[in-house]
Amino acid sequence: MVTSSTIIQNDLQVDGRRWITELHVDTVQGDLYFTYLAQPTDDVDAIMAARAAAINAQDEAQGD
Repeated sequence: MVTSSTIIQNDLQVDGRRWITELHVDTVQGDLYFTYLAQPTDDVDAIMAARAAAINAQDEAQGD
């Protein structure tokens, strides 16, 4: 189960995109990092929340 999710990197690029690194602390899988290049219009908080929900669903599917 994800106990916390945080954006630990949000670096603006010259073209307006941003390098994002998320940290999800999961009691099953440990610390999980995801890095991606976000478009200027991307809602990175919504992306992070959706990823946390997917991690939780994966943990449940594995019976943990």
